[in-house]
Amino acid sequence: MESPALLQRFVWLLQKAIAVTHFSEWIDVTSVQGQNRLGCVLCAPPKPRLTWARNEKDRICAYEHPEDAALYERSVKNRPAPFLGFMLRDEKSYVHLRICLNILTLLHQAVGNMPRALYEPSLKWRLCIDTTGFVRQRLPKLVETNNKGDIENAQPPGFRNHMLRPEQLRSLTWMRSRESDKVPNFEEEEVVEALLPVINWRAEGKATARKLVRGGILGDDVGYGKTAISLGLIDTQFDSDSKSVPDNANAAIPVKATLIVVPHHLFDQWLREIRKFLGSKYRILQIKTLTAFRSLNIREVEKVDIALASASVFRGNNYYELMRMFAATPEVPQGDGRVFDEWLQDALNGVRDHVRLLRTHGSLDVCTSIQAKNEQLQTEAVVSKYNPSKRLKGQRLQDHLAKSNISPMAKNEKPEAKDNQYSSDHSKIVSGLPVAHKATDGVFYFHDAKYDWKRVRNPFIHMFEFTRLVIDEFTYSKERSYSAVLSIPARSKWILSGTPPLNDFADVKSFSPFLGINLGIDEDDIKRTDNERLKAIQRDRTEVEQFQPFITRRSAAWHRRRHKMAQNFLDQFMRKNEPEIGEIPFTEHICEVVLAPAERALYIELFVQVMAQNLKIRRQGRGLYDAAEISRLNQVIGGSDGPEEALVKRCSLFSLDDINDNNPPPDPDAPAPEKRKLGTGNTILDVRYKELRDLGADLQTKFRLGLWLRSKLSDDSRNHFDKTLNLIETDTGAGELGDYLVRRIIQKCLDFAKANSKEVDGNKFYATAQMVSIPRSLCGHELMLSQKRQNARESRPEFPTTEKAIVQDLNNCNDSIRRLIAETRTRTRASRVFQTIRYFQTSPHDAAYHCHYCCKVERNRNLIFVLGECGHTLCGECLELRRRKGDCGCDGCTATLEGYRVIEGGDFAEDESRTLDESWADLGGSKMFELVKLLQDTSRIPEDDQVLLFVQYADLIAAVSAVLEKANIRYMTITSNDRVAGKALADFQNGTEEVKSKVLILALGDVTASGL
Repeated sequence: MESPALLQRFVWLLQKAIAVTHFSEWIDVTSVQGQNRLGCVLCAPPKPRLTWARNEKDRICAYEHPEDAALYERSVKNRPAPFLGFMLRDEKSYVHLRICLNILTLLHQAVGNMPRALYEPSLKWRLCIDTTGFVRQRLPKLVETNNKGDIENAQPPGFRNHMLRPEQLRSLTWMRSRESDKVPNFEEEEVVEALLPVINWRAEGKATARKLVRGGILGDDVGYGKTAISLGLIDTQFDSDSKSVPDNANAAIPVKATLIVVPHHLFDQWLREIRKFLGSKYRILQIKTLTAFRSLNIREVEKVDIALASASVFRGNNYYELMRMFAATPEVPQGDGRVFDEWLQDALNGVRDHVRLLRTHGSLDVCTSIQAKNEQLQTEAVVSKYNPSKRLKGQRLQDHLAKSNISPMAKNEKPEAKDNQYSSDHSKIVSGLPVAHKATDGVFYFHDAKYDWKRVRNPFIHMFEFTRLVIDEFTYSKERSYSAVLSIPARSKWILSGTPPLNDFADVKSFSPFLGINLGIDEDDIKRTDNERLKAIQRDRTEVEQFQPFITRRSAAWHRRRHKMAQNFLDQFMRKNEPEIGEIPFTEHICEVVLAPAERALYIELFVQVMAQNLKIRRQGRGLYDAAEISRLNQVIGGSDGPEEALVKRCSLFSLDDINDNNPPPDPDAPAPEKRKLGTGNTILDVRYKELRDLGADLQTKFRLGLWLRSKLSDDSRNHFDKTLNLIETDTGAGELGDYLVRRIIQKCLDFAKANSKEVDGNKFYATAQMVSIPRSLCGHELMLSQKRQNARESRPEFPTTEKAIVQDLNNCNDSIRRLIAETRTRTRASRVFQTIRYFQTSPHDAAYHCHYCCKVERNRNLIFVLGECGHTLCGECLELRRRKGDCGCDGCTATLEGYRVIEGGDFAEDESRTLDESWADLGGSKMFELVKLLQDTSRIPEDDQVLLFVQYADLIAAVSAVLEKANIRYMTITSNDRVAGKALADFQNGTEEVKSKVLILALGDVTASGL
């Protein structure tokens, strides 16, 4: 509708038309002109091609091709409107109003959103009455179906010593039905909607395509026996699978083998299970590393019955280098994410072409094609398409020239690139194509296979189409392995996980691609998500795609439909069962840990700081003005991703090294420092006072910059800096500064800056052409190099040349000063909170406790309340009074009095019966101390028992390991890149270690914690 406001005037006239229900059911549309007509570039313009370049942080980012992006933008703007309104007043003054719906544009957009289908999609449309609009509603919980209604299958023929349980046999029946010829198709669909909110109309165009998918998802509980059922399926179906291997596949080599992809640390466990249930009945290919392919050729792979592959094969770069050599594609990108997915798709197309050529024309033609494609890559200069070079300037350019042994230019030689040059890490590839040709033939031995293409050596997984693909613990498939495993050809696919995420549609879509099913486009307007796949998509969006959510909104009905589609997918492809082996007895023990006084004080102090800090400056810093602020914020948050994680770590691990990260690393040869008394809190206060002094010095520097910039402007120039000075110097109350103590600190910093301000202060903050001194002895090329070296080392910006630019710099400086004032207020209050809490913790019950508002002295700390935001203390009467006022009021303090910020003084009383020795601090805090006590207490954990210890964060794993090492407790840690993790884990489970480990440390939510 070109003018919805115009239509608003006629709503009263359209009341009967609004309730029209003639088109509320789906109406089929017959495509008369074929599928080519459905691919309408006017309604659904193709997305722009992507180019890749490095940003300021040297990260490879995607950018739209300029020509394609301009064409796409024009096409989107000129796309036909779904609703059109026409109004006509005739000669009799009758008004004729018509509302038209363009059904085809909705259908074309729906087809454009669908992946390329084998068959022509079916088209439908409808016009509904929409009463909810864009108001999101609570969606029902996604549920899984079980196999209790299925009949029991016969025992697999190869299972002689170990049999499947009845519930496992029912699961086997369902798995066999999912691989039969009568398996029902799944309907992929896309719906594009158009809303006319003025009259509550919602038009929808739907495109659906049937897809035959064999396989499914086993989401059975841990301990159900998914491994045994999968092996039973392989054994039961082996005879029929061997007879049904197709003679030709879709650009792949069909084989009878089942490929099982497992996490690296579970490789040996799967191998033991195969031998346990199937013995030596089948020929097994172990692909633990890439070296497993070197001694094989294609014919030998065709003889394999079961191929067991470690997921770590798909993480490294060697596998993709092998794929690149065979496909003759551009270089493998260094990073993961979208750029790798684009390269992988390009490489897979090349692999399919060469496999097809290998089967039809032989190995020599493939070798010739690889050589021709490599020559084309060099000619078109796209060999580094996915691994772009970076721009070098200044000293970095000179260092690169020196490393490359490039001599300086002569005086009369005209430089091709005056100020910059591009460097590629792969510039040496162009030296000679015959060398690359020999290297390729030396890997695959094409000439040795010229009479029999099946003698080609060093094949890789993506060259084959397997009978069955089984992916264990798909939940943890991330980065490169996720994309690579998705694209492995197989006639049926199974994925196993005991803990599949089923929170929403995004979670279901994270594992539906493993089966080759597309559930629909992702939600564009999502702002915050815990889904790792969506996070990766958001990180890799182009600038145009980041803007897309602002122009495309989806209705509540659209979200309900997607949710229902996710549920339909689960009903058809997923089963989740519980083992019928009786309840496993277990006892839950909650071990309460009471933090030491200093730990609790530090925790509350950190809570005060993270509640008041501006966490956005971590990503939105303004370079010169925010560097110090970001550094101090990083000290508060540390290596944590957010404030919640920082608080959890603070109460889990206690060390002065975490409190002050500015200390240089200790010298291993230096004598041990004197032991610091953590319990007193004095050392911590010294650290906090030093941080305040550093903050004051930074504030003085910013004041001097602001004063110098202000001196370059006329007196009547309007800027924000004058308002800040007026706030500090003339305001009689504490106001925005927080309290009088903060005011005195800020005023002292300003007075110091004024007293020491000089005309030459600008040299400290700006670099201009007049300020750079160059020796007269340098000239010509040496002069140019000298200037570049100085500019490369120069971190100061150029001085602004116009009054407008000076005002902008002054306002930016003022913003930084405002943030520093807020940080001073926060740190001052946090130090006061810590000092007050330590006083309450270390003083006797009848000590003198002061009310900072009325100055009354109480001898009972239960009658005094501590304000958690500012650290002031109030008696009960003053607390009620100030609550009515809405702020603290002590010494002009403006802190708020929310209920959770007010702490009764008696809460800080320590249990007199509890005795703490110094060992709690030596072991890293109370929680670590209690953990060690628990592990060493044989009355609670018997001496022969082994312990699984789950830790939330990676840096805490190192701390826990150090604590157990110090306490002489044997432990084992499994990491995702540990090459011997499988053997170590098997030794731990079977008790075959040389020295028995008491504890196995696992990362919570990591792949290393799966399958145990």
